[in-house]
Amino acid sequence: MVRLFLASLLCLFVFVGCSSAAEQPQESLAEIVPYELAHIPEPEESEPEQAEEVNQEKISVMIDRRAFTSTQAKTNEYFFFTFREGFGDDAEFALYQLPLNDIAQGRRVHVPGDGEIEIVGLCEDYLFVSRRSGDHFLRHYYIYRISLSTLEAQVVGEGIYSGVPFFHAPSNSILLSYRNLDESLTCLEAFHINTGQHRKIYEFEDLTNSLNSGWWKLECGGVVFISSSWGAFELGSEFIFIDTELQAKKIERGQILNAPPTHAIHLEAQNPAEEFILSLETVFHNVNFGSFVTIDEWVYYLWSDEGWGRFGNDLHRIRVDGTQNTLLQRGMYAYRLFNINDNLFATIVPQPPEGESGVYQQAVKLSADGSIEKMLGNGIHGHNSGFSIQALEGTDLVLVMQLNFFTVDGWVLSVYCTTTGTLFRIGD
Repeated sequence: MVRLFLASLLCLFVFVGCSSAAEQPQESLAEIVPYELAHIPEPEESEPEQAEEVNQEKISVMIDRRAFTSTQAKTNEYFFFTFREGFGDDAEFALYQLPLNDIAQGRRVHVPGDGEIEIVGLCEDYLFVSRRSGDHFLRHYYIYRISLSTLEAQVVGEGIYSGVPFFHAPSNSILLSYRNLDESLTCLEAFHINTGQHRKIYEFEDLTNSLNSGWWKLECGGVVFISSSWGAFELGSEFIFIDTELQAKKIERGQILNAPPTHAIHLEAQNPAEEFILSLETVFHNVNFGSFVTIDEWVYYLWSDEGWGRFGNDLHRIRVDGTQNTLLQRGMYAYRLFNINDNLFATIVPQPPEGESGVYQQAVKLSADGSIEKMLGNGIHGHNSGFSIQALEGTDLVLVMQLNFFTVDGWVLSVYCTTTGTLFRIGD
């Protein structure tokens, strides 16, 4: 499941702020009414020149990994996340807002319409989201801006696109992608919110034959568009760099500094305890992250006399200097360990599995002796799905996530605060 774990690290974005705008009255959803931000320059009529050949110069920016994806966003005061329950025609979708200083006061945000909710972007005054409906080839999106002060939603655009739209803050535009499968072409377009005008910014031959796409927000204010089958995880993906002026050019993955890895990283020992753990007769150090974590002067690790396996592991603790190796819990069926804010967490299997391809798991907080201190949530981990625990960077919050092999981001199932011990779960 390393592939799933690493995939969940991809596409973490944050958007720079845009200046304040006067609040507008609520318009009908049947209308597409642009709102005015007078200081934003109008788009040029001419199209930018497109690079005929790939420029091998490195893109000297770093991927902004802070909390922004198509399923979550964070301001200085609030955390927003989308929620999905069920699949197919019976699936239900929602958007939630949690105050960072008191997640117990979290509430659901009303988004008009039906269909999957995805986060498009964020600026100082607004959160941009979309509602998606239709089949795999005809994805109809309604794009809304939600006031961060009132949480009122207003439609600003709609159409059929080949991937989740993206808010480009420097130009105050929504970036859109269209796919022409017959001609193997992908077209990128900017929809300027002030004027309602659409402007083609790039078109390229796309042999990925995929209707999936993603965006990597860059610290310089630019963005990389990715056309791929697995969220830019596999080789053969296409990458288009778009700068703050909406100038676009095709680049190679290797030109992007600090791009997420495309393969598992071999774990290296950082202290005598980890050297001992990695010397055990097992292969987990090559294929599995989360087999051990270090907290203060202790390294917690999973191991059993029969070797490391997916289930039936024993939890041990050893000092970083390699002394006081101690068995804490036998046969606890732990799958992975996590250290978040110097707190020990794990995903566990409540009972021995019986050959299922997808296994029910629980997220738990563990005490120093390895006993279960708090149950945080549950999900499915197996074929085409993943269940994990993640830190919300820059906060004291822990996210319990249900991942999907075809969805890089996945959905937040619950949120736990390591400072107050508060747990926010849907339905609680």
